[in-house]
Amino acid sequence: MKQKRALSVLVLAAISVSAGVVQGAETGAKFIGIGPTNPEVTTGSNIDGSGATGANALAIGVAAQAKAINGTAIGVNAQADTTNATAIGNGAKVNNEGGSAIGGIAIGTNAHSHNMSNGNHESIITFGRDRTALTGGIAIGQDTHARIGNVELGNRDYRGQIGDFDFSATDGKIGGTAIANSGKLKNSDVTTGVGSTTVGDNSFNMGNFSSINGSYNVISKAYDKPTASWVGNQLTRGMNALHNAGAAIQGFGSSISGSLNSIEGNEPLNANISSLLGVASDPVNGLMYSGTASNIVGTANRISKSNGALIFGTGNEITNSYITPNSPIIMDSLSTNVPFLGTLSLKPTVASNSIKELADTLRKYSQDNRMGSVGIMGGANKADYALFSTISGVGNTLTGAGATNNVNLNSGNTKLANVIDGNTFATFNAITGYENTGKVVSHSYINGSYNNLENATENIVIGNNQTLKGTEGSKAKGNIILGFRDKKDETALKNTLLNAVAIGNDSSIAGDNAIAIGYKASSGVENGVALGSQAVAGTGAGISGYDPVKNQASTETDKIWKSTLGAVSVGNDANTRQITNLAAGMAPTDAVNVAQLQAVSGMIVKPTISILSKGRKSDTTYVGGSAVVTNHDVNGMIFDFGDGLYAEKQKNTDGKDVILVGVDKNVIKPGVDGAPGTPGIPGKDGTVVEVSKNEETGETTITTNPDTAEKNSVVVKDGKNGKDGIDGKDGVFDFSIIADKTVTPITVAKDSPLVEVHGDSNIQTIANGNTLTVSLNKDITVNSVTTKTIQAESYKVGDATYINEQGLNANNKVIKNVAAGEDMTDAANVGQLRELNNTVSQSIHKLQKDSNRADAMGAALAALSPLQYDPLEPTQIMAGYGYYGGENAFALGLAHYKHESLLFRAGVAMNGGNSKLMANAGVTWKFGDSKKERALVEEYRQGPISSSYVLQDKLAILEAENIQIKAMHEKLVADYSQLEKDNAEMKAKIDVLMQRMGL
Repeated sequence: MKQKRALSVLVLAAISVSAGVVQGAETGAKFIGIGPTNPEVTTGSNIDGSGATGANALAIGVAAQAKAINGTAIGVNAQADTTNATAIGNGAKVNNEGGSAIGGIAIGTNAHSHNMSNGNHESIITFGRDRTALTGGIAIGQDTHARIGNVELGNRDYRGQIGDFDFSATDGKIGGTAIANSGKLKNSDVTTGVGSTTVGDNSFNMGNFSSINGSYNVISKAYDKPTASWVGNQLTRGMNALHNAGAAIQGFGSSISGSLNSIEGNEPLNANISSLLGVASDPVNGLMYSGTASNIVGTANRISKSNGALIFGTGNEITNSYITPNSPIIMDSLSTNVPFLGTLSLKPTVASNSIKELADTLRKYSQDNRMGSVGIMGGANKADYALFSTISGVGNTLTGAGATNNVNLNSGNTKLANVIDGNTFATFNAITGYENTGKVVSHSYINGSYNNLENATENIVIGNNQTLKGTEGSKAKGNIILGFRDKKDETALKNTLLNAVAIGNDSSIAGDNAIAIGYKASSGVENGVALGSQAVAGTGAGISGYDPVKNQASTETDKIWKSTLGAVSVGNDANTRQITNLAAGMAPTDAVNVAQLQAVSGMIVKPTISILSKGRKSDTTYVGGSAVVTNHDVNGMIFDFGDGLYAEKQKNTDGKDVILVGVDKNVIKPGVDGAPGTPGIPGKDGTVVEVSKNEETGETTITTNPDTAEKNSVVVKDGKNGKDGIDGKDGVFDFSIIADKTVTPITVAKDSPLVEVHGDSNIQTIANGNTLTVSLNKDITVNSVTTKTIQAESYKVGDATYINEQGLNANNKVIKNVAAGEDMTDAANVGQLRELNNTVSQSIHKLQKDSNRADAMGAALAALSPLQYDPLEPTQIMAGYGYYGGENAFALGLAHYKHESLLFRAGVAMNGGNSKLMANAGVTWKFGDSKKERALVEEYRQGPISSSYVLQDKLAILEAENIQIKAMHEKLVADYSQLEKDNAEMKAKIDVLMQRMGL
């Protein structure tokens, strides 16, 4: 039989090879073996076909071994040790290493398919199948290695540094202990994941359920420690197993498409014994989730010490974007004996009875736990110590405080509760554009180019060359900055600015809570508002308004007269603008338009005054004086008192000013005695009277004209003595009477005690017994009156009463020359009312226009409507237009979906450059049955129609890969068919030859 087989090989070689090979055919032919129909135990190194010992096995090559049913081993030292295994190439191998499985493909020099069906990692991908029925991995290319569930395609002959992994260090860490004698780690030592796919030259995929498509990429993790019995005692092996269970999650579920990319998870880990004590904790301490759930599409990108990261582009970098999930994820199982504690075990936290169940479990885990979640799209962008943020564009940078403070991340300080305070990480940010910088920022949106935001939170910056900074202890917060600058101006926006709004090119703000809208608009005080191009708001709070009554700043302190916030400015010192289309105001603090002032002006009767001089009134008749002033405006009228009169301001008893008018004593007073007058005509002689008394008889004789013929005598005799009289009053003595104005005193002698008192047209005298009454007549006519107090029930002019107890009644007459009132109870003149009318009218007119503008801005804000939620584009900018009452308005809004059930939105509206800013903000929260919601496919249940495009792209990629695999399969089938055909032809030819030779 052996002789026949050798001859067959010799003939086959003679027919199949060229002449040069035929010369050595007799030597080489004996290393080609074809297995027997039934299993046959043979020994040797495939001499005479001894390497093909499995039923229907094929072994071709020196020392090729096909030991199992249907095994194929082609090549020097090729080895196919499992049923249906295929090993093609020098040193290619398919074998069982811990447990048994079937199949496996190894093609290429030293390609190796490891069937470790009893391995810890393999247990997670049994999906309810018999472990012994699992199919081995596929390793195609030089030095490729595949475990069960892996596909490795491409050469793996590189042994230097790649990403954070170094094949020349004992632990695979760059800078680690070098291997003795310049040794290198084997590829089989690092390809330890399951469920992974790697296609590309010298790409190294160490993660579980991860994939690489492209050359010179790496998904790394910590180098596995040995757990075999030779390592040492059970405790040491258990500690190593815990280490490996933690390392199994590094790089878990990540993917790379492109070249020269790295997802670096090779971080040191320390076993955590407490995880074996039933405590829900990670099996290790350290960055166990480094590189987990991260994705790269592009070239020369890097993700390091991060998880949940996404990069699409070239030259981007995400580092230190790491969160330790609230609950652990464990895919390994472990049982070990610990001294004094007995047998302890570690159990997986994921269910994997089916592929669907594992996918559902991981999906639910992703929904319930959070990772770093930083996404970059573009080129040359960098995120360091950042979380929950996105970067789109070129050359943008986002860094957290941890970069400045050199914070070393660990499994403790990266818990979700410890990272969202902004003390270490820049969180919840979105940056879009070119060379923008966000340093120690959170909850901020930057869009444009060359913008710089530092130590800030809750800000929106849109434009270019904007600089907004805070300090470590006082963040810039709550600002909206929109506009462009020709160059950077770090002084345009105040440091530590709060709650400000700057909209317009080259606008600036120097006060908190201020607003500047328009080209070069500037608000320099707290709560100030600058509206319109070049408007400058420089007046702060606490300024009193002008009081037109007092013609000075008001002394009132309430909000009506004294401002409590910064002023609104629509111009500057050199340029002003009108406020038009203002509606009429209503409240005391509302603006008044011109129409209101005009209405007030029409309601005011112009006061006038007339003054007459030298009027007189007798007992029955009044004669008016001549007119000095007739119907003169009260406002601005001047009284001048002369010719013996004077006027002076005095204080009344109630403290009010009064004008006292009186006679000037220095002008009106007695003059100097004049010259003696001419003697008068001598009068007639008077009557002569002689009186004589006879003392003896007591008779008295009175004789008139004794010396003339008219002599007449009368004898008066004493009468009888009368009764004694009553004692009389004291006798009259001499006295004088003087007055206030005394020219010559009146002398009353005791011998002639008679004084006559006479009145005139104004004064009457009444003598009644012992009483003399002097009084004024009811009607008095004088040239002037000076008095301090006048009291009467009423005062009339003609028949009309002008003053009575009810007040002053002008009787439809004009009061002229009224000065401007000052106190609250003073009369106002027409000039003041006209001023007020103008002010009120302007304010009312402005108010009407503001109202129309406000309605137009409200309509514009109402037009801001966000599109449906797109997880790839969660932030939207909206614009709206509104019209009302001849006014147009434009609105700009921003909407941001935190997730599909939570929407934040804000908008601002304005009318040209002359209106106030209108703003709104809101939040929309959607809630319902979250369990049913989470049952949907996460990646596509949220998305808009654009999600279908993503599916189309992925489907196209899968179809293309399917076509390639199908083509390769068809080629292998064709090659195998051709091989069978050639073999049959050769056998036929050999049979003919043997028949001809009589064999």
